[in-house]
Amino acid sequence: MLLIIILKLMAHWNLFEDMMIVWLNT
Repeated sequence: MLLIIILKLMAHWNLFEDMMIVWLNT
């Protein structure tokens, strides 16, 4: 799936983790 590939690429950036934290806290 493209989604999995995109997630793997984005996982390389700490910004992605920060965004996930924001999503979970929302």
